[in-house]
Amino acid sequence: MQADLRSKIRRLERGGRAAELSPVPSGCPALDAVLPRQGLARGGLHVVQGRPGDGAVYGFTLALTGRLRANDGIVVWIQCGRDCQENGIPYGPGLRALGIDSRHLLLVKARRAVDLLWSMEEALRCPDLAVIVGEGVAPNITAARRLQLAAETGSTTAVLVTPPGTAPNTTALTHWRIAAAPAETTALPPRHPAWTVELVRCRGGKPGQWRMEWRHETFHLDLAAPLVDRPVVATV
Repeated sequence: MQADLRSKIRRLERGGRAAELSPVPSGCPALDAVLPRQGLARGGLHVVQGRPGDGAVYGFTLALTGRLRANDGIVVWIQCGRDCQENGIPYGPGLRALGIDSRHLLLVKARRAVDLLWSMEEALRCPDLAVIVGEGVAPNITAARRLQLAAETGSTTAVLVTPPGTAPNTTALTHWRIAAAPAETTALPPRHPAWTVELVRCRGGKPGQWRMEWRHETFHLDLAAPLVDRPVVATV
């Protein structure tokens, strides 16, 4: 009984430290308005869902990671070997436009999904790291809770990129669905990448859906201009 009580107290203390971390505004007032405390919470788990290999998913994940990093600390990106082969690894020169300096990025390759989740959990317990990104795994409720608890322990933030078709994660602070959206011009590459962003679930906040762009000049998210005011990029 005493051991259980001490364990509960430790969990509350860890959660309290994570709660003290100031949220990070996304830069988009419409999005921040539905988020608790007007920003992206740190010290917990965020889930981003989309098609494997979809550039929109990785673009939004990196943009989200850049905001959550809050210009401080190391980002750890963990992939399974198969994802490294099929999707490649984050492109160093392109990271800067999404708010991440490649000098602050550590890439880790795991053999199996279970190894990826273990690596994430261990890294999240290190307070000297800022954001831990795991790619291509949909954890069960127990594994997701372990990630959330580890993030609270280290006051570190977890971002998990999961494949489509997975149910909304009830443990995560936020759960997003991302898809590509028409860019602002027909020029290639587009000046500002655009995404359809759906906030499926948000603990303490409200769900919503927007067409958003990433502003690399100021490193923040913004609403895209209405389609009626700009040309639509033709798709093949």
